[in-house]
Amino acid sequence: PIFSGVALPLLKGASVLARAARQDELSANQQVREGVTRAYYGVLTSREAEALASEAVTTNEAARDLAVRTVEAGLAAPRASLQAELAVSAAARDARNARAARVEAELALARLTGLPVDTPVVLPPPVVLPVDPRASGFDTGARPDVLAAEERAQVARRERDANALGWAPEVDARFTYSWSENVGFSGRNDLWLIVLEARWLLWDGGYRLAKAREAASHVRAADLAALRTREVAAEEAAVGWERVLRAQSAVEAVTREIALAEKNLSQAQLGFGAGSLTFLELQSAELQLRSSRLNALVERMNLDLAAVAWQRSVGEY
Repeated sequence: PIFSGVALPLLKGASVLARAARQDELSANQQVREGVTRAYYGVLTSREAEALASEAVTTNEAARDLAVRTVEAGLAAPRASLQAELAVSAAARDARNARAARVEAELALARLTGLPVDTPVVLPPPVVLPVDPRASGFDTGARPDVLAAEERAQVARRERDANALGWAPEVDARFTYSWSENVGFSGRNDLWLIVLEARWLLWDGGYRLAKAREAASHVRAADLAALRTREVAAEEAAVGWERVLRAQSAVEAVTREIALAEKNLSQAQLGFGAGSLTFLELQSAELQLRSSRLNALVERMNLDLAAVAWQRSVGEY
């Protein structure tokens, strides 16, 4: 082939389509990484929740024993022991649910990463975020799906150009060389031949015109798809940042709750030492502090996951 009008645009379009496929792969990798992050935090929080549920069972069992002795001594109505038994049953049910959630979270992480289900997990460092990107706007141009949509719009334009250049003639060349031991009448052993051929389709019944209209429609559809992808990306970035701010506020609030729970535990320890509080009340204060710390872990998880989702929405993850 010496000249083909459709060859070069289609070749460039194939190269652009390969870049779009690589962007799709990068986008899929980012989604997998975000899923692994969620699974990792799921294991971390479910293990803490199971430990807290087990302590709650122990605390409620101690309260039940105390209620039974109080009722036997005639210091409380029989209803107190029934309420304590109900509390033990509810705590045991919560403990079983927490164990099931922990097993499910460990299996999910093992399925995603191939790690053993008993892999130890620790709290990672917090995600570093900009101060406030709303002032300069959210730049989503680095998102792989946005880039892939723009690349596919380019592919549609290349196909339109190829269809337009299909009106040009095609020129081919052929070179033939042969050699024979028998010289024949020419007196030579070899023979060569060069053939140039041009083909020009002048009329095809309107087929190329229909293909041109179809290619133009594909270009408009691809441009609209790219525009829609950019708009969705901008919306995700804006909503994601609001979720980050909300998670930051929740972390600050639960930090104050931990401080109050620690102060409550300190006062309960003083009261238990002075004899004004029972050991059960001291255990309840300790359980409340542990519950506040679990809430802090959950809110920290929500903040990190919101930060990861926002980073992915702007193409930085």
